Amino acid sequence: MKRYEEFHESKFLYNYSKEIEILGEATSGFTLKLVPQLRTPNQSEWFEIMIEPDVVKPTSIYRISVVYRSKDKSKVEKFTQDMMQILMGIIDIIER
Repeated sequence: MKRYEEFHESKFLYNYSKEIEILGEATSGFTLKLVPQLRTPNQSEWFEIMIEPDVVKPTSIYRISVVYRSKDKSKVEKFTQDMMQILMGIIDIIER
C-alpha cells in the first residue's frame, strides 16, 4: 500500500477533488465513494463502494464498505463472486 502522503497525491483522487481551503489549510479527498451515474440510492438497481484509509493505520489499511442491490438475483451472486477482484482493481487504480 502506498504511503499516506502518496495516497493524497494520487492523480486519481486529485483529479476528482476540488481544492478547498479550510482553516487556512489546503484540503484533499480522504474517502472515495463510487456510485452508478444517473441513479439514486432508492432505486432497486444500485451500488455504492466506499474506500478510505483507516484512521488509526492510514499507511497500511483501507476501510471498505460495499452496498450492492439488484432485482436480478444472478447479478447479485455474480457481483458477490467477483467482489474481491473488483475491489482490488479499484485499489490498484488509487495506488497508481
